[in-house]
Order: sequence, then structure tokens, then C-alpha cells
Amino acid sequence: MSRPVNFNTVATSAGVTKAYLYSHPELRDRIEALRASQRNNLAPQRTLSGRTEGSREVLLAAKDRRIKELEQENQRLKEELKMALGKLYEQI
Repeated sequence: MSRPVNFNTVATSAGVTKAYLYSHPELRDRIEALRASQRNNLAPQRTLSGRTEGSREVLLAAKDRRIKELEQENQRLKEELKMALGKLYEQI
């Protein structure tokens, strides 16, 4: 049996927080639509992985956003490291 689509299961599967999902309207709307679809006993077409195409898209979008956030943080930290190393070099 497949897991229900809700904020908890999507957040866990995507490796993001529920707050993250709630703060992105397009993700929130999609999750709410899929949840309503399940409540109405509509059987969405499943992919080979067992996920609906819509839930797969939501997970991918959440992961893409998380990757982008981590890449930006990584770049910021690299810049901070360059600055710190430059200051250290000046002290020598």
C-alpha cells in the first residue's frame, strides 16, 4: 500500500521541513490538491516507482529548491573562507 500524500510524508521523502513546504505556495497547493484527490478516492495514475506523477513532481521541485539553497549557502561560505584566509595571511 502506498503512503498518503500529506505534508509529513512529502517533507520526509524530500528531506525538507514542513515549514519549507508551507512557505512555497506552488508546493503547498500541489500537496493540498493531491491530498484532496486521495480523500475523494480518486486513484491517480501511478508511475513505476509507485508514486503518482504529481507527487513525484512535488518531490523533485522541493529537492531542486533545496539544492539551490545549499549551493547558494556553499558559495557564501566559500566567500567567507576566502575573506578569513586573506585576513589571516595579512596578519603573517
